[in-house]
Amino acid sequence: LGEYIRGSFIFPSDVLLANNVSSQGCEFIKGLMAPKPEDRPSAEESLPNPWLACLTEPAPPETQR
Repeated sequence: LGEYIRGSFIFPSDVLLANNVSSQGCEFIKGLMAPKPEDRPSAEESLPNPWLACLTEPAPPETQR
């Protein structure tokens, strides 16, 4: 992944897929690790991503703010 960030290697989707990361997860991670920082989504832009959302459970109502 480090070589990808430096822009000297293609994104290793095959490695992630081989480790049970879904294609949707690969695309999300690829976006977060874009070689150019300005191409990366912000935390606010990332939070509603469907892949990330499926990894979290809703908080109980008494803990939501």
